[in-house]
Amino acid sequence: MNLDDKLKELKEEVPKADSSLEEKIYARSKQKARGRNPIFNKLTLSICGIVLVVLILIIGPLSFRKSTDDPFQDGPDESIIKLLHSVEEPTEYIRPASTQNQFYQQLGQFSGEVAKQCLDKLESKDNVVISPASIFSALALVAECSDGKTRREVLDALGMEYEVLEENYASFYQSLNQIEEGTNKTKGKLTNTIWLDKVFPFKENCLSDLAIKYFCYSHSVDFQQIEYVNKYISNFISKQTNGLLKPELDLPYETILVLLNTLYLRDAWNDRGTDLPFTQEEYKFKNSNGMIISKQFLEGKYCGGRIFETETYKQFYTKTNEYTITFVVPQNGNKIEDVFTPEVISNVRKTKYVFSGNTEGDGPREEYYTRCLFPEFSADSDLDLKEIFESLGIVDMFTPLANFSTISSRDLYCNYAQHFAKLIVNKKGIEGAAATIIGMAPTSPAPELVKEIYEDFIVDESFGFVVSNGKGANLFSGIIRAI
Repeated sequence: MNLDDKLKELKEEVPKADSSLEEKIYARSKQKARGRNPIFNKLTLSICGIVLVVLILIIGPLSFRKSTDDPFQDGPDESIIKLLHSVEEPTEYIRPASTQNQFYQQLGQFSGEVAKQCLDKLESKDNVVISPASIFSALALVAECSDGKTRREVLDALGMEYEVLEENYASFYQSLNQIEEGTNKTKGKLTNTIWLDKVFPFKENCLSDLAIKYFCYSHSVDFQQIEYVNKYISNFISKQTNGLLKPELDLPYETILVLLNTLYLRDAWNDRGTDLPFTQEEYKFKNSNGMIISKQFLEGKYCGGRIFETETYKQFYTKTNEYTITFVVPQNGNKIEDVFTPEVISNVRKTKYVFSGNTEGDGPREEYYTRCLFPEFSADSDLDLKEIFESLGIVDMFTPLANFSTISSRDLYCNYAQHFAKLIVNKKGIEGAAATIIGMAPTSPAPELVKEIYEDFIVDESFGFVVSNGKGANLFSGIIRAI
């Protein structure tokens, strides 16, 4: 065997572990070589620095927004917010009461009156919207929590007796809570809640009636943490309205009870979910200030009937899958503020449209269909309801004489009444949300007439003493016999 063959044989007998070790040593030497390269070190540090800055710019604001906008990002603090009373949501069809027609007729009349009052107060804004259904629901909760004159004024404003409200509300509630078939997408969602101070002496019977009759959830709240509570309830409203409403609440610090209704709806123009088409040509639209603009309008689908007209206005409707939008347009020089009366608002759904007629002679019977051409639009409102309620005759609840003895043995009065609403109508469909908030505070006792008497207490001999803290703990005590 020559020398080359011997070397080859020895090389094949080298253990594999040695080969691996050699590779590791070689790799480590390369790493060290890189470490000694100043150009490589500077480049690496520069890239790392840029990446770090980008991460800070992206993650930082997100973290800040989460911590400020979401005061309960890790779940509500049960020392501040806690669920007291849950609700058994209706799963089966609720049979309408015998007084259903009376209920909806009276609800329509109330809706027309409250809508007109609110819209008149909001006339300084171009586009406004309110939700009579949300306001009605909040007042229904007030009626359940009150008694005597306070309840009577609320029921008179609603235009119905307590029994009619009580036996029809469940069916009304169910009609507004809808889930799109085959999906979990919400088409309608109405929620009632009551928020009570954690030391509030509430009556369990009332909370039980609110849950059963009005599907109202009860929460215990530490109203001493009023800023936290404001943010929490604001976020609750945002969540219940799919983010459409994001109100900044400012409940007075003395508030110890809140009644809240939220309402959300969303629907497409058709069951396929396709966009509503725009007209090919532009139409002129006259704003209330006289300015005329040209825009493409949406083409509503043809609905049965002819346009309903009077000397002062004309009216027709269009439909989504579940909802009807009725348009009332002034004519003959009238203004919308003058023709959009409580009666018109109340009766839009009861309008007698002409659906068919006969031609002269023996011709075929005519059937009428009309479509609405209308612009995309949106409106939102933020409204203090105190003056509105008072104009409807609801006065007592805002005074120290208010009677809320059904919910508590403690004297209360309404110190906050606010309404938020928003509606968007575009080629996709319609989306609307509303929230009505009614806050209450303890009634301050009337001042008593007092005769003031002044005396002296003189410590002029040996005495004992006690030093205590605010909790009453005895920190020091003793006797002083000499000074």
